Amino acid sequence: MKVSRNELIELLKLAFEGLGFDQGDYENAAKLVTYAEMWGLGGLEVLARALVGPSLRQHQPVQVLQEDHHSAVIDGQDLSSLLCLRSAADLAYVKCLSSPVGKVMITRCQHRLLVFQLLISLGLRWVACSASWWAGPEDDFLHVLNVFPGERNPLPEYSIYRVKGEKVKGDKVKGNKIGLTSTRQLDIYSAQSSQAMSAYLLELLPPSADLIKTLNSGDMLANYETSLVDGIGVDDALWSKLVSLAAEMLVPSSDQSRSGAGD
Repeated sequence: MKVSRNELIELLKLAFEGLGFDQGDYENAAKLVTYAEMWGLGGLEVLARALVGPSLRQHQPVQVLQEDHHSAVIDGQDLSSLLCLRSAADLAYVKCLSSPVGKVMITRCQHRLLVFQLLISLGLRWVACSASWWAGPEDDFLHVLNVFPGERNPLPEYSIYRVKGEKVKGDKVKGNKIGLTSTRQLDIYSAQSSQAMSAYLLELLPPSADLIKTLNSGDMLANYETSLVDGIGVDDALWSKLVSLAAEMLVPSSDQSRSGAGD
């Protein structure tokens, strides 16, 4: 079925509220999922997988483990990124104001692809930013999301690289700065200068990385515009699940509630 952006966001807000999200969290989560879908990143597929496990029902607060003028480390508590990204954009913005390239690292963070709209929000503030994480059966796939400020809109790009045979003892990768200090780690980089960010990203990429997939700015913008005009395709089973979760927030009618309607 096809639904509009606003219809999907409103249903998701109710569904996440039904899952126990706080007000700021369920509003933010609804937008993260919807826009990841609209930009062509499969946000609804990620959500469908997330609904199977416990990571959306655990609501312990995330913790800042370490912070200095150019970086911060957050413990995501094994939660979905929908529950541990709320303050990450502000932290990333602050860090790039006092350093050529700021870094926010979130450990133990699931469903990391949903960080994308956070990067777009930074791009709208004229910040060049990137997010990277390792995935795959042996953590041998490097995912990189980049967003650079543009004259009219931020310019996004999504790439997946395959890296083999370079991981060494100590959770580091030879020849680059990307580490593996924690499973399900998400690294967010930010800079006021697009040139500084581009140079930094070149240093991050392993020398033998093999590009296996890319979505350029044109492709992603086309996906977004098509979703606005034609609507967003939602799997019937997922829609039914979301409606069921949203129904938990609806108050059953009673004689008292009906008698007061319209007052």
